[in-house]
Amino acid sequence: AGGTDRSVTVDTTAPTLALTAEPATYTSTATPTLSVSSSETVTYTCQIDGGAWQACAATTTTVELAEGQHTVVIRGTDASGNRTSVSSTFTVDLTAPGATITAAPADLTQGTSARFEFAASEPATAQCRLDDRAWGACEGAITFDALADGRHTFALKVRDRAGNDSTIVTRSWTVDTTSPTITFSTQQNRLVNSRSAAIAFSSAEAATFSCRVDDGLWAACASPFAPTVASDGAHTLRVQAVDDVGLVSAVALYTWSVDTLAPSASISGAPAGFSKDTAIAVTFAAREPGST
Repeated sequence: AGGTDRSVTVDTTAPTLALTAEPATYTSTATPTLSVSSSETVTYTCQIDGGAWQACAATTTTVELAEGQHTVVIRGTDASGNRTSVSSTFTVDLTAPGATITAAPADLTQGTSARFEFAASEPATAQCRLDDRAWGACEGAITFDALADGRHTFALKVRDRAGNDSTIVTRSWTVDTTSPTITFSTQQNRLVNSRSAAIAFSSAEAATFSCRVDDGLWAACASPFAPTVASDGAHTLRVQAVDDVGLVSAVALYTWSVDTLAPSASISGAPAGFSKDTAIAVTFAAREPGST
């Protein structure tokens, strides 16, 4: 009987696989996608964290993974049964980092420079902003100089290695380099008929006051101030203010005069006895200027 020829291909070479897409070392995606290419036609199986092998495709998305480190292995098997595999190890991080300001200026300060120190709850990059300026990269600490008087706000946010963003944290404070000024709301240079007075004054900012009447001693006071003087005549109230950061105002002066004596009047010219005239002239005078 005649023989039959049969051709047999021997293949002992494993296919070559290459990862073409994989998660970053840290990812905020619980179902990452991986892609692989092969030097020849293969069937794919996948394994997650040493579990059972499952059929998969050249591009595969994992089941939902818990936070933590994971390893995905993709295996390719050619028609001859030769196998090779590639793997990807990554960490799933779904939790936003915390940002904390650890050092900042006092709420009210004379300083025109401000230094802030801050930290993140895990390795992260930080961005900082002052008031309405643009966000900028910062690391560990930042100083702002030449600050104007007024209220300022520092803002901080951080982003972890997986791309999770923290909430924005802020700290506000006030720069005050201007001494307070005192304004009197009671009319100056008044003439009053009482040795007790009520004198009102104010400052444009929060302040404590000290008062001094004539040559007396300085003492704490508040508005309205009600001094009692010992004598008639001209008197002077001096007021000074100190604001919450310790800046001292110039001394403000308030003057007034006290007259508690009734004026006297005298008649210097008038008809004597009886007169038949229906119109008479009487001359009189007050002994105090300004009397009516």
